[in-house]
Amino acid sequence: VVTTKQNAHFLQQQNYKRRLLTTTTTTRWQLAAANTNAYPYDYDEEKYTIEKVWTAGLNEKEISLVVDILSQECQDLGGVISFDKNSIKPLSLPPIIPIPGVLGRIFVVIFANSSSSSSLPQELSENLYDGICEQIDVLLQHQQEQQQEEESLLSLEDSILIAIKGDDVLPDEDEGDAESYLASVIENYVQDCEMIVPLASSSSSSSTIIRRNDDENSFVPTMHVELDGGYVKYPTLESKAPSYWDSSTLLVFDNLVDDDLRKRLLDVVLGEDSNHHDARNGPNPLRWERGNLMDVPENDDGGDAVVVDDSDKQDTTNTNNNDGGTGWGLKDEALEEICFEFHDAFQEMESILSEYVFPDFIVSRLPEVVLGSSVTPLTANAPTFGDVFDYHIDADPNSIPSSPWTDVFGRYPNRAAGKPRFMSCLVYLNDEWDNNNNWGAPTRFVDDPTVDTNDVEQLQLVTYDVEARPGRCLILDQDIGHTVVAPNKAAAGRPRYSLVWKLILFPRTIGQDMNMKKNILQPPGNNKSPLLWPPTEYFGSANQQKSSSSSSSTEEESKISDDLLLYQEQENRIIDRGDLEEKLMMMSPNNNDNNNNLKPIQAYKVNVRGTGSAGGFGVSPGRSKNKKSSLKAEAKTHSKVLKRDGVVRIDNVLS
Repeated sequence: VVTTKQNAHFLQQQNYKRRLLTTTTTTRWQLAAANTNAYPYDYDEEKYTIEKVWTAGLNEKEISLVVDILSQECQDLGGVISFDKNSIKPLSLPPIIPIPGVLGRIFVVIFANSSSSSSLPQELSENLYDGICEQIDVLLQHQQEQQQEEESLLSLEDSILIAIKGDDVLPDEDEGDAESYLASVIENYVQDCEMIVPLASSSSSSSTIIRRNDDENSFVPTMHVELDGGYVKYPTLESKAPSYWDSSTLLVFDNLVDDDLRKRLLDVVLGEDSNHHDARNGPNPLRWERGNLMDVPENDDGGDAVVVDDSDKQDTTNTNNNDGGTGWGLKDEALEEICFEFHDAFQEMESILSEYVFPDFIVSRLPEVVLGSSVTPLTANAPTFGDVFDYHIDADPNSIPSSPWTDVFGRYPNRAAGKPRFMSCLVYLNDEWDNNNNWGAPTRFVDDPTVDTNDVEQLQLVTYDVEARPGRCLILDQDIGHTVVAPNKAAAGRPRYSLVWKLILFPRTIGQDMNMKKNILQPPGNNKSPLLWPPTEYFGSANQQKSSSSSSSTEEESKISDDLLLYQEQENRIIDRGDLEEKLMMMSPNNNDNNNNLKPIQAYKVNVRGTGSAGGFGVSPGRSKNKKSSLKAEAKTHSKVLKRDGVVRIDNVLS
């Protein structure tokens, strides 16, 4: 289970601080314990003056609150920083959103340029930043725990990006120039923290596209399941909108990964040619290790700071092996190899995901800034007979610990419009997996809202199993509760190998609908007919949406949600139909698309009596509108053409 940052009292006792550690290869964030005995600092008696405060997206109460925090932190630094909060009037601008999905809430502290050769020390800047962030984190955590519904004098509506600027060349306090400056601060911050690193595109893996052009079913899921339904609400004080209905998505693809790609993915995971690998011998202990798949953020003392279980994480001891411990995971060096070295098979798979599974979004691996370096964006798993696993979720953007990620994007329900969506991709890699002989090892999903936690002894989980098959690919929202089920004894010691990508789908436009397009999918090549998705299976709580069983919903909310869903479904169908019609209209010999075998629709024109030179239907000058025989005769003429050609042209039907 994903937990939020520790409570405020724990934070105050441990004095956790966030640090920016820059290396030649990557920018890493981690939680580091602050040395509280370091105050006051001695910087050769140099004094540093705060000249300006620029903000965006904050209301007056929030600005006043953060200014008070800034003033207190300056005092705690031993008077090294001069800041008169009464003489500085902060510049306040509306939210600035240079990148879709960001909050656009920023508070920039700008120091005056020093007349001496001494610039603002990095250590001083970091400690001022750390102190402000810590107090804001404590306030946000306290508000979340107390579930405040009314604003107070000390309320914050959402996370805030804090920036300390020393020697920047600043524009004038013109709103347009200031807005551009603050936008650049946000953009640079996202780039420096490597929050968005798009996956490989088809331009670097063109062979992938050519090889799959003839396989229309490659891009169509075998199953589309909605589960874990319920009413959610954006968790900020500013949001006054009622709760809305939400459910998690599970997609199963059986043709997305062909056998050649599956084998090459397995070769990378095994670190050897799978042709010479006998799965019956179990995972290679030179590459795999029991208990190594922990995948949780760590604090500086080596302990677990935030529990975030991996998609195939084992939590209890193995009952079939003497060494016990948790499930088989790749050793550190092997994990670094699959995550950070180039692999052609990985690039091909990522190209498929970005170009054809998620074409409407910018797809990125889970950045380190979200959960720390101990949670890798890729992982491999090898459960064996006798292993026991716990239910867990991969991640939930509503419960991310305080970090630069939450400062920029905030906390929100997964799948919220215009916000990054957290999804995982799991691929089963074994050369063979005989479900007819009951080898087992499905991935099991639990529908949390239907679990009766009041009766633990009689706890009955509502679960949904997806069986393992070679090359089968699962796409799932990371906030779905799920677990691995160990292989049965019939598997004869074979591990069930799988590879997991943890992904974030970024919107391309502000406020974009983050749901995947359903029902219609256009495969590569204009000469292909659009493909239909399978009917959606609504499981568990997702199937109970129209009932009033949810304790958090009201009848009014249910009606609003039903009407909204109906409207959205109608709108999506109209949009999909429009896209289809546009593609069909483009199928013309005049287009340079090598589709010369296609011809535009030529509708036969029926010459019948009617008004106007082009003719019409049912009415002619001097004829009674009620003469049914004439109407039937003309209708019969049209019906013959319609039966023969499938289409009929009737001009001037409307005056």
